Amino acid sequence: MSPTSATYDGGVAERNAITETTAGRSATEHRAELAANTARLEAAWAEAGETDRSRPVTFRDADLAASVRARWREVWIHMVDLELGVRPDDWPEELAAHVIDFLLCRLPAGTRLRPEDVPHQWTAGDGAAVR
Repeated sequence: MSPTSATYDGGVAERNAITETTAGRSATEHRAELAANTARLEAAWAEAGETDRSRPVTFRDADLAASVRARWREVWIHMVDLELGVRPDDWPEELAAHVIDFLLCRLPAGTRLRPEDVPHQWTAGDGAAVR
């Protein structure tokens, strides 16, 4: 199952339909919808106790704590996409490592990432290493 099909009940088709439906919104409308959804999400997280963080969610068959990290990751990634003056170089090192960990499954098997500015290394699957 792809990450997108696990994120949307209707899979890629649902994701594409939502994108198409909302593409004509103004920036003001997008901000209002984001603010409303953020308030609902933060209210739900505020009700969750420590033991709830390990409860399962459907997103990537993960737990509630993963949904918090997803929000953290997606906000930073989309600040770059939307050209809001944020670049990946601005990301905290912990976030950059988390994003690579999260997206590693999308790399071809055998791909090895070895950044020159942090002491991390990642390898996707087996096979000959690609640098």
